[in-house]
Amino acid sequence: MGNNGALVPFRKRYRSLDERMAEKVIVCDACKIELKISKPSDAPITLCLDCNLYFCKPCADHHSKFPLFANHSIIPSESIFEFPFDLMFRAMTCNAHSDKLKEYYCPFHCEAFCFSCLIESHRLCDFRKLKDVTGNVRLSHVFTDLRNRIGSKYDSIKNLLRTKTANIEGLLIEKIKFEIKLKSFISEVNQWVSDITHQHELLFHFVTENLTRELNELHMHETELLKHKEDLDHISTKCSEDKIFLSIFEIENALRNQDLVIKHIESNCVDIRISDEVAFESLLHQLKEVKINLFQTTLNIDIPQLTPAQLILQPELHGIHDAPRLHLRMDIAFQEIDSQDGLIRNFTTFQNGQIIAVDEKHDCLVEFNKEGILERNVKMQSKYFGITKITQDIFAVTDSENDSVEIYDKHTMNLIKHVYTVEKCSGIAKYSDNSIVVGCNSTGIRIIDSTGNNIAYNCPNKLMQLNQTLLLTVDDECRIFCSLTKDNSVIALDSTGKLMFTFRSEKLKGPYGITVDRGNNILVAGSDSNNIVWIRRDGKKCKELLTTRDGIWCPYGIEYNKQLNILVICNCRGSKISIYEYL
Repeated sequence: MGNNGALVPFRKRYRSLDERMAEKVIVCDACKIELKISKPSDAPITLCLDCNLYFCKPCADHHSKFPLFANHSIIPSESIFEFPFDLMFRAMTCNAHSDKLKEYYCPFHCEAFCFSCLIESHRLCDFRKLKDVTGNVRLSHVFTDLRNRIGSKYDSIKNLLRTKTANIEGLLIEKIKFEIKLKSFISEVNQWVSDITHQHELLFHFVTENLTRELNELHMHETELLKHKEDLDHISTKCSEDKIFLSIFEIENALRNQDLVIKHIESNCVDIRISDEVAFESLLHQLKEVKINLFQTTLNIDIPQLTPAQLILQPELHGIHDAPRLHLRMDIAFQEIDSQDGLIRNFTTFQNGQIIAVDEKHDCLVEFNKEGILERNVKMQSKYFGITKITQDIFAVTDSENDSVEIYDKHTMNLIKHVYTVEKCSGIAKYSDNSIVVGCNSTGIRIIDSTGNNIAYNCPNKLMQLNQTLLLTVDDECRIFCSLTKDNSVIALDSTGKLMFTFRSEKLKGPYGITVDRGNNILVAGSDSNNIVWIRRDGKKCKELLTTRDGIWCPYGIEYNKQLNILVICNCRGSKISIYEYL
C-alpha cells in the first residue's frame, strides 16, 4: 500500500484476472517467474492484494512466513471469483488522482488521500498515515454500526416489500368484491356501473402500476443491499484494517446514492374506496354523489438513512498526571443579591479579586469585591455580551446590539473608546498589551489595536460565516483557542492563524466559556455536559476536573486568574459564580 506506483499493475492484473476467471484458469505468479511454469497449478490459488500476485499453496505458505507480509490481504481460492474487487479498487484509489493509492487520512476533513493530495491540499492539516488510524477497525463502532445499519435497512426493505406485495394482492381481492357488488345493480344502474367501473379501472391501473414500479425498484435495492452486506463480510474477514476502513467509505457513498433514488418511494399502502357508503346503498337517488377515491394508510416501517461514518481521533483520557486539582473557595449566589434572578454568562477578574460581570437580564454591569459582596451595578447603554480585562484599570465589552466594542474605565465606569466592528460580535479576549481579539459572525476572528484599527490576521475558513456565538481566549504565545458550541469542538490557532488542532470528546458537549492556565493548557465549560474539562496544550489529552458531583450545572463563562491562581466559573445557568483555588 505504501507504493502508489503499484496501482497501475494492480489494475492490469485485475483485467488479467477477469480473463482467467472467464477461462477458469489461474497460474501461480511465483512459480511462473522462478520455475518458468505457465501451466495451472493443482494446488489452490490465493491472491495477495498487497503484492498483486497469485500464489499456489506452497508459495503462499512461504509468503506468509515473512514478517513484512504479515498484514497483507490474502484472498483464498474459494473467494477469488466472488470477491468485490471493483469496490476494493474504488476504495483504495485516490478520489483526486485515479492513478494513485490512498496512503494518508485527515481527521479534520474526514478524508483519505494520496501523497499528491497531501502536497496540494493537506500540508497544513494534522494528517496521519492510514496504518496509524485503522488499527482494530474490525472492532470499531464505525464498522459495527455500518453492518448493523445495512442489516436494519435490509430488514426494513424486506418488510416494506412484503407489505407492498400484500397490498397488491389485497387490492385484487377487493377489486373482485367491488365488481361483484356493482354487478348486483347493473339492471337498474347500468350506465352508472359502466362509468364507475371505468373510473375504478383507471385508478386501479394507476395505483398498481406505481406499486409494481416501486416493487421493481425495491427488488433492485434489496439485491444491492444484499450485495453490500456480502461484500462487507468478505472484506472484513479477508482484508487488512486499512482496506476495511476505505471500503466503509466506498459502501457509504454507494448507499447514499441509493438513498437518493429510493427516497421517492413512500412507506404507505393504497386502498380504493367509495367516498360515501350511504350514497352507495341509495344509489338510485344519489348517483351524482358517488365517487371513487384513493385512500392511503401510512405504514409504521422505518427505513434508516445511512449517514457518512467519520473517524474522530479521540483524545487520550487515561494516564494523565499533569492535570490540576480544584478546591472550592467561594460561591456567589447572584439570585440572593437581587430580588430578581439575574443571568450572567460572561465576566472578567482583576488582580485585587474584583469581578465585573455582564447581567444580561437587567442590562447592567455588576461589580463584586474579593469577598463576593456586590459593590455596585451600572446600567448599560446597550446589550453587552463578552467582557475582558485589558489592564488593572480598563476593561472592554462587546456590544452585540450595535456591532461594536466599548472600552471602559473600571473606576469611573465611563466610556473611553467606541470601536465599530461593522458585524455582530460575541466573545472577546486580550491579545497583547496593545490589542484585543474579537469573535465575529462573518470574518471569524478580528484583532483590534489600541487605536481601533484592525491588525492583519489570516483567519481560517472554518471560522468564517459561522453565524453563531464565538467564545475565545489567548495564551502567552498568542495562540487563540475558540469554543464552537454547535460543533461540540475546540479549535486551536497559532499566531499566524494556522489551524493546529481540533479537539472533540464525548465528555465535552456544548463547549462555552474557555480560558488557559499558567501552563497554557485549556479549560472549557461544557454547558450541555455539565462539567469543566481540562485539555492539555497540544490537544492530545483531556480530563474532567469538575462535574455535577461537584455542583457544576450548565456552566457558561470561565476565567483563570494567573495572579491569584484561581478559576472563576459562571455556574447554574448564570445564577451563581463559583471560585476555585487552582492546586
